Amino acid sequence: MLLTLSVGTAERLVAHYVPTPGMNTLETYTPRNFWSTDSWVSNNSLNIDSSSGQVRIATNGIYLVYATFTFHDLAGRWGTTLQVSNKDVALCFATEQFHRKQSLEDYHPTSHGVYHQCHITLTTRLRRGDTLVFADSYPGRLVMTHPKCTMWGIVKL
Repeated sequence: MLLTLSVGTAERLVAHYVPTPGMNTLETYTPRNFWSTDSWVSNNSLNIDSSSGQVRIATNGIYLVYATFTFHDLAGRWGTTLQVSNKDVALCFATEQFHRKQSLEDYHPTSHGVYHQCHITLTTRLRRGDTLVFADSYPGRLVMTHPKCTMWGIVKL
C-alpha cells in the first residue's frame, strides 16, 4: 500500500509494514508471510509480496528505508539484513555473551528471554524493479510481532 503526501510541490511516497495480524506474540522470523501493509497506508504501489516478503520498487529515486526489529530469546546473537535485489546493503546485529546453562531456571527462577532491538535507517538510490527484503541474519530467532515493536517502511524523498 502507498500513501502520497504533498509537501509543497513535492509528493512523498510512503509505505509502512508490520507483522501480519493474528500471529503469535513471538514468532520465529522469516520474511515469508510475516509482513503486511499497515492499515493507515492507502493505495497499492508498494505492496509487499507475502510469499517472499519482498517489495518491488516502481520508480527510480532516492529512498529512506527504516526498520526496527525486537528480538526476544536467549540466543546470544540477533540480527537482520536489508537486501536490495539480493545484495546486502545494511546490517543490524547484536550479541551478548551468556554463561551457558541447562535451562532458564538455572539462571534464576524468574528468568525469561532478553529483549534486543535492531534499528536500520538508510538513504539510498533505488531503481525501478529493485526488490527489498529483510533477511534473517541468524535463523530461528524469536521476534516480537507487536506493530509497535517490529516494523519497517520506505519513504521516497
